Amino acid sequence: MRTIHFLNGLMERLYTEFGDEYDGIAYDSRHRRYKKCFAFWRKPQSNELFKDTAGGMNH
Repeated sequence: MRTIHFLNGLMERLYTEFGDEYDGIAYDSRHRRYKKCFAFWRKPQSNELFKDTAGGMNH
């Protein structure tokens, strides 16, 4: 349970610092070798959604 609290706090901090410049973060997957995981934050002023496509994540 502590891991979830840490990750939530980390994402809140990253959004506070970089929310205007970036849509989220990518990091190495623990579960799938050579794959990435993505965490996106929802911007209150935006209704854009991400789509997972063959070419990667797009809005």
